[in-house]
Amino acid sequence: MALYLYLLAGLLALALSRFLQQPRSGNIIMPPGPPGLPLLGNALQLPREFLHYKFVEWAKEYGPVFSLNVAGKPWLVVNNWKTAADILDRRSAVTSDRLPSIKSQQFLARNNAMVGGPHGPLWRLFRKGTHESLNIRACSAYCSMQEEEAGHTVRGLLEHPELPIEVHMSRTASSVVWRVLYGGDSLPLNQYHGGQRIEKMMDYLLKANLPLNSVVDTFPFLRPVIANSKWLRRRADEWYEEMTAIFNQFYDESCSRTVSTGSDSYRSTCKIFQAMVEKEEITKVRGAWSVGTTFMAGQDTTATQMRWFVQAMMLYPEVAKKAHEELDRVVRDRPPTFGDRENLPYIQAVVKEVLRWRPSAPLSIPHYSSEEFEYNGYVIPKGTFILDNIWATLHDPELYPDPSTFNPSRFLDEHGQVRAAPLDTHDDLLGFGHGRRVCPGKDLAVNSMYILIATLLWALEFKLPVDESGKEVVPDPMEMVDIFIAVHPKSFKFNVAPRFPDVLERLGVS
Repeated sequence: MALYLYLLAGLLALALSRFLQQPRSGNIIMPPGPPGLPLLGNALQLPREFLHYKFVEWAKEYGPVFSLNVAGKPWLVVNNWKTAADILDRRSAVTSDRLPSIKSQQFLARNNAMVGGPHGPLWRLFRKGTHESLNIRACSAYCSMQEEEAGHTVRGLLEHPELPIEVHMSRTASSVVWRVLYGGDSLPLNQYHGGQRIEKMMDYLLKANLPLNSVVDTFPFLRPVIANSKWLRRRADEWYEEMTAIFNQFYDESCSRTVSTGSDSYRSTCKIFQAMVEKEEITKVRGAWSVGTTFMAGQDTTATQMRWFVQAMMLYPEVAKKAHEELDRVVRDRPPTFGDRENLPYIQAVVKEVLRWRPSAPLSIPHYSSEEFEYNGYVIPKGTFILDNIWATLHDPELYPDPSTFNPSRFLDEHGQVRAAPLDTHDDLLGFGHGRRVCPGKDLAVNSMYILIATLLWALEFKLPVDESGKEVVPDPMEMVDIFIAVHPKSFKFNVAPRFPDVLERLGVS
């Protein structure tokens, strides 16, 4: 009975609050968007999967920036690089906040998940710590380790071709991030640390930050129901305690390590946050959660992009052929290194095209406006969700002609060198976000992709598998799995063969 009374009172309160919060004419003027229903607005028009496709459809009708009303909350959807730069870069002072999520921040993470937390003093400390270990200068210390991990990936693919490609790429991505953040050893193929349990938990935490995925955030009047539910509170407590135990274990082990990788040595991210704990800038729990959630978030992007890379090499063998020719000409019979990067423009273009063709996150985690602001004659209210439709930008034929085709040459000039990126495209790396919320691990991720792609193409040939009748099995690049934050390729089979009989010896991983 109490539940029904809560719901009835809540609905009445919601209706009244939404009415009182409605923008008054002459004050708030939002861009046009699709009409919705009373009270619920456009909520029932939003699909549960592949939301970026629906936004592309609406953008054709309402323009590159349009608005939605989702249960009374204003949304602003940005669908090209120019509007994204205007709103999320040039107005970043007021468009860089995150949803102050009741579910993820208060119930699940107890305000410790600074990786997706609201803009403020704690978030700035988190950014300071991650920037110190992940900026472009710091990343130069990780190069020999990343070259080593690329060699391990080649060995894993040749020794265990029966394993799904997602296992190989998850191991590689997890191992690199693990070694940078925690200073640990390379992870073996059967242990990409924490495995599927951690991946599922990160997926759950990130989903909780999405505006459609939390009833208590969409309808805050339900908070007493959630808070008074013993079952829900017990589940939240169990989740928090399990994650805290894992993060503390990783954190404590890391703080006692000294990292050395060949000629390079560096201080792990964990030790950077430990110094902040010792200065009493943050608590130990927040330090452990900061590094832990960064590790969880950092695993997925590179692994997903590399799965798309392997699929692209099978679907576009002419691209692989050009890459092989460049590598054979430049590095010949030795493995590529970071020192070869400037002499491998086609490989650099392949990296950019993988990130463009199939961005791992086609929609950004929503930004949240901390203040009212103006844009092109519109007045956007405080508390607006701002979604960057990365897919729409990276498949905009004005910016990238014939966007469905995997074509690295689009990034090269007439001399075969990497062309200057168009203005406001962040060096053609728009998938890493805008403004103050640009992914702090961007340089590490791009470096990992460069050395992985260069090494895999130097060492291996990827070919389409064949079925029992000898017919090639061709994966469909439009078959994807949407897990809200990332879009993965549907699992596909692959064939791999070494380009040299002694390739593992040349890599030093035999």
